[in-house]
Amino acid sequence: MTSRAAIYLRVSTDSQDTPEAYGLAMQEEACRRYAERAGFTVDQVYRDVITGTAKTRGGFSALLGDLSHFDAVIIFAVDRLARTVQLGYALAQDIADAGVELHSALEGKLGLKDDNQALSFGLHVLISDSEKRRITRRLSEGKRQKVRGGQPIRPLNGYGFKDGEIYEPQAQFVRIMFQKTLEHGTYELRAQLHEMGALSPTGKPFWDRDALRKIIQNPTYRGEYVYGNDRSGRRRQADAVTCRVPQIVPDELWYAAQRASAYRSTGAGRRGSRRDAWPLTGRLRCGECGGAMVGQLRRSPDKTRAYYYYRCGDKALSPHTRKGCLHTKCYDGAVLHATVREALVELNRNEEALRSVIAQPAPVRMDTTAAVREVDQQLSKARNAYLRGIDTEDEYAESKAMLTAQRAKLLALAEKGEVQAVADLGQARTALREALAESDLYQTAVRLGLMASVSIGGGVSLMLDPV
Repeated sequence: MTSRAAIYLRVSTDSQDTPEAYGLAMQEEACRRYAERAGFTVDQVYRDVITGTAKTRGGFSALLGDLSHFDAVIIFAVDRLARTVQLGYALAQDIADAGVELHSALEGKLGLKDDNQALSFGLHVLISDSEKRRITRRLSEGKRQKVRGGQPIRPLNGYGFKDGEIYEPQAQFVRIMFQKTLEHGTYELRAQLHEMGALSPTGKPFWDRDALRKIIQNPTYRGEYVYGNDRSGRRRQADAVTCRVPQIVPDELWYAAQRASAYRSTGAGRRGSRRDAWPLTGRLRCGECGGAMVGQLRRSPDKTRAYYYYRCGDKALSPHTRKGCLHTKCYDGAVLHATVREALVELNRNEEALRSVIAQPAPVRMDTTAAVREVDQQLSKARNAYLRGIDTEDEYAESKAMLTAQRAKLLALAEKGEVQAVADLGQARTALREALAESDLYQTAVRLGLMASVSIGGGVSLMLDPV
């Protein structure tokens, strides 16, 4: 009776599917010649294009499901089955458990039950594992040499880059991200990018917060390409190598954004639920280091009275993010609140003083022509996908509506010109008058967009940004 066999073939990538690299066609031809010599009839061929260290494989999983129909499995060589010792034994055991023989076109009959066959299999899979490690080291060192020579592993095509060069339609939004990170967290930044019509790297109108964090933490945007970091990309490894690439964000802004992001991640300066006790939390800055002033509660020795203070939050930070601020004085909350309110009353009397404290952010004009063109290209791609039957009519309608709305936002942004609106003197005077009518200092601060800086000694300087 003729024995039935299945052939299992594997390459790591499509680019390896060549005769010179033992591609799938060459492997299959060798396996069929072996089957003919050994007296097997080949019934089925299973293929995988996947790394030899992967446990989950579509082709091999299908083979396991059909093993009951075969007497043998033929592979080209042990390294086509697996590239690690542990995985090689595991896959071979799966075949053996089904009562099916394992053969190699190069190494002959393999197995785990017979001592000689098991020894041969173990030797070959060990050699395969060792060869994989050598290849990995050789490829890694080749990449390091390329980076040392001043070139990234491949041309930059991340957000803000295209074919190794700065891609201005996205780069302008990258600069805005870093600038706004100095004051806002990812929730606010996500909403603002949506309002500005900035498409995410996936082409969607809403950004993923993790994607924003990765951009903010990526040194590539300050012109430093790094190869050799750990998988998270956050910790620089001792053997990491770098090279210079086009710079989107100035060094000073990049590092400032890292400090601001790290500061917020500690929780220092975040608004708590006790705004009745510390209504200015999140709006007070230390006049020395620029960090947030945080609320602090102290009780009398007999625990019958509570005292509310503000102090520089530098010491509340983790040791590696502290600035070493020497502003350690605690300020009585009631006194500081009264000082701020008195300063606001004085501004209401003095028009020139009020004019001097109104926020005057530098205007940022945006040319959205290229960004609109990019949206138009995506609209064209969506239409082509529909015409070719790739997307359904409903999917096309949804994509078209989303992209059309995004295009309208970009056009409106270009027409408006300035990203930030600034109150004029008349608006500020009206906002101040209305804010002073509030008995709640928190509501007063919100109406005025108040930010205050507290210097050593208790001096307070204000900035107002009423909307």
